[in-house]
Amino acid sequence: MGANVQRPTSNFQLRMKHILAPTSIRRDVFTWFLLTALLITPAWAQGPQLPDLKNTTLEISWQDFKALVEASRMAATPTPTPPRAAFLRSAEYRGRLEGAILRLTGSLELEVLASGWVRLPMWSQATVISFEGGKALLSPSGAGTELMVQGPGSFELKVELVIAAPDHPGDNHLDLILPDAPLNVVEIVAGAGIENLEAKNALLVSQRRNRSFFSLKQGRASLSWRRPFEAEQGAGGEVITPEARVHLKSYQMLDVGEGALGGLLVLDYRIRIAEISSADIEMPDGIEVFEVSAPGLESWKVLRRDADRVLHLVFGGPVGGDVRVSVGFEGAYDPQEALIVAPRFKALGIERETGWLTVSAGGAEVSLKLGEGVLPSDPSELPADILQLGGNPVAACKFSGVPGEILLGIREHEDAAVLTAIIESLNATTLLLEDGTEALWMDLRIKNNRRQFLRLDLAHEQTEIWSLLVESQPARPKRSGETILVPLPRGGQEVSSTISLVLLNRGPALRNFRVVKPSLPHFDVPVTEALWTVFLPPQHRYQALNSPFGIVSESHPVTSRTHLQTTLLGTMAKSMDYAAAPVSGELKKMQADKEESIMAQVQSRQNVLRRGALPVRIALPAGVHSLPSVRAARILMVDPEAPSLPIRMWPSWAKAFVSSLNLLLIAATGILLGLWFRAKRRYLSLALGCLVLSLIVPGGPGFGATVFSTALLALCLWTVLLIIRWVKKRRTRKEEAPG
Repeated sequence: MGANVQRPTSNFQLRMKHILAPTSIRRDVFTWFLLTALLITPAWAQGPQLPDLKNTTLEISWQDFKALVEASRMAATPTPTPPRAAFLRSAEYRGRLEGAILRLTGSLELEVLASGWVRLPMWSQATVISFEGGKALLSPSGAGTELMVQGPGSFELKVELVIAAPDHPGDNHLDLILPDAPLNVVEIVAGAGIENLEAKNALLVSQRRNRSFFSLKQGRASLSWRRPFEAEQGAGGEVITPEARVHLKSYQMLDVGEGALGGLLVLDYRIRIAEISSADIEMPDGIEVFEVSAPGLESWKVLRRDADRVLHLVFGGPVGGDVRVSVGFEGAYDPQEALIVAPRFKALGIERETGWLTVSAGGAEVSLKLGEGVLPSDPSELPADILQLGGNPVAACKFSGVPGEILLGIREHEDAAVLTAIIESLNATTLLLEDGTEALWMDLRIKNNRRQFLRLDLAHEQTEIWSLLVESQPARPKRSGETILVPLPRGGQEVSSTISLVLLNRGPALRNFRVVKPSLPHFDVPVTEALWTVFLPPQHRYQALNSPFGIVSESHPVTSRTHLQTTLLGTMAKSMDYAAAPVSGELKKMQADKEESIMAQVQSRQNVLRRGALPVRIALPAGVHSLPSVRAARILMVDPEAPSLPIRMWPSWAKAFVSSLNLLLIAATGILLGLWFRAKRRYLSLALGCLVLSLIVPGGPGFGATVFSTALLALCLWTVLLIIRWVKKRRTRKEEAPG
């Protein structure tokens, strides 16, 4: 685009030169770079911003200007191709099979998606004798009839078709092929002389007498029917009427137990050659039928024929093919008999029978004694749909033809007593007051199957019921003497629930050197785990005695004599040596206030108690955890009586006295052992006696600490005596030495 390049001059260029100023080489180079940037930019709106050249003039050729305009035009978006050119939305056919012709009248809905003319193959098997489709046209093709239509649009088609069908005596078969559609149903009525019209390999089949309604599966179905045979009519000729040939599969499911016998009989008839309109079944003695069901069954009744009872079934019309009959029956047997005969239902008028017998029993043991022609079997051999109808079979057998007698050995067993409720956990807290008042809080978590009440037998008849909560809701207990009945929630299955119970018992005042026995109620169901905390007055010291409960912790003990053996073996007994500080006046006042609060709650409870009233919620008094306590635990509590935790009481000065006695015995033992080397054996027996007494008296430091203390004291005393002896000898030598 230099200035020395000669280009043909056009009218447009002359006008542009007249408007613009003379160009230079620098302006032409700038113009060339600007046009190049504009051509490679995909869109003006998204391209880079043009510089502001103000009054600068440009000169371009017509070809460059035309190319610039064409590049700025947007290309048209192509229309997407439809997924299918055309398809049938629905097709409904009604027809009649008569002679050798199947005539169908159809109503179809066609949807064309593509633009322009579309070809769609239609009927390859049938001959079209009439057609109505508006602008749609029919055209013959090599594979049958083809439909031509111009779209897009929706079309309704009416067509009448004729299909050649076989027509010979006996069984006939026709494969029906029609155009596929989402809704594609056919209804065919059989004409005169046609029997057992049936559609196969189709969906939604509804078979009625001489009528079949079905839905085509991918445009295909199979029709079958039968034409009766006719004998030649001439001299002495007559029409031969065929007889039905019936095969039977029987499934008898028995349920026995506690002298009752019942079950279900399923008979699968297979009827060929001809149809039947009734069926007879010979019933066994002692069996009553209460329900019969079968497709097309009109009625059923029990008839007496000579000495036999016959179950007579009447169908609404002639039936053929496969027919299932279900019979519900019941009866009784003598549980004392060792063997009973299995009931046998004998179907009459059949050609061949194959059968199975299964036996289910709830609480009975069943054995089979098989007759001639009967073989042992497994319940799993039965079809799945039959097994779903019965219970849980424990024995089975099978036969073919006429079976021999089948004997059942039924041995009844009594139901074993089982546990229907259990207390999973028991958390009990007892508060024992100085005047003998014993308050008991119990939290239980129980599992119940069908019990109405939880029974609690109290240790004392004068025990009062303060509060009862079941699932955190107030509940009314029942009482009879020393027995309390707590209502339990129930359901169809196992139910878990929580129970909170508060009891009060008034006993004699507490005395030193005596044994108190806080007790729990006796439960009529086992307790899996129990945790029991007993809070005691602070004015005494306590010693937990032997009990089925294992001591977990003690907060105010005197070492138990039961721990003597382990102490002698060098094992320190687990004790609660939290020595109580002297009881202050403030602590006594607090205890008195707690007792007064508890008694006020009792009085209030007695004042408002009336028949039918709900209990109030009563919680543990605040501050009880500062009192001396004994905590015990136990696993699997099944005591025949109310369990208790015996505790011996001691005066508060008992520990100081015992501790002083232990110190005196240890000191005496050490002194005697220290003097042993001077007194020889004279003090040895006394030292051993004091040592044994210091170990026997409870509250001592233990075997190891006692031996160490006595040995240290004896060693110190022996050392002092040895020094004194040495000093005396030295002084004596100085005095005896010559002056």
